[in-house]
Amino acid sequence: MQYFKAIRTRTWFKIFLILGFALVTLGCTTGGGGDFTYEGTDTMTITKYTGAGGDIIIQTQINGKPVTAIGEYAFTIAPVLKT
Repeated sequence: MQYFKAIRTRTWFKIFLILGFALVTLGCTTGGGGDFTYEGTDTMTITKYTGAGGDIIIQTQINGKPVTAIGEYAFTIAPVLKT
């Protein structure tokens, strides 16, 4: 009987883990639109610029959500090593 209880507990744990991951994934938007890579849930943060350079127009909204931040290294040319 103890063996079946352990299996049941592990099964429920796996189910909740998968459901939790699905909810977090559905709530967070990441992607690239135009010359920017972005992420966010209720508001968007531009995390990287991928365009050719020159004059840049930063959008005020992405997917209907306001852009409220620009990542610290969004416009860095060389790769940044984080420690």
